[in-house]
Amino acid sequence: MAFQLLIFLVFLGLGLPIAWIDLRSHRIPNRLNAALLAGLIGASILSSQPLMAPALVALELTGLLALLRLLSRGGIGMGDLKLAPSIGWISFRAPLTVTLATAGISALLLGRLCGLRGGRTPFAPFLVFAGVIGFLV
Repeated sequence: MAFQLLIFLVFLGLGLPIAWIDLRSHRIPNRLNAALLAGLIGASILSSQPLMAPALVALELTGLLALLRLLSRGGIGMGDLKLAPSIGWISFRAPLTVTLATAGISALLLGRLCGLRGGRTPFAPFLVFAGVIGFLV
């Protein structure tokens, strides 16, 4: 249980700044993104957690977001796509549909509440939120 907390703290420690930066600048720094994934993998290794299941979910979520990026003609940014493996890694125990639905529905609801129509909406905060929910599920 203590090692699960380590993985979660690594995710929050780097995921929250990523979400904040994307919210303010519509950019996700590659170094933070890489550090997040490396930190999650390292924490998993240190805690003797399984590696295959999170890696597969990370690949699945990345593939799905890549497909959505193609279908939406850039509605999903490259930074969001690069963040996907970390979100898949942290939320690997939750069904993939829960993770995607949490991110998508929370983005839509907040967009409606804030009156956002069209334009650019940063998606990383919603992906990080989905990762938290996926971890807790």
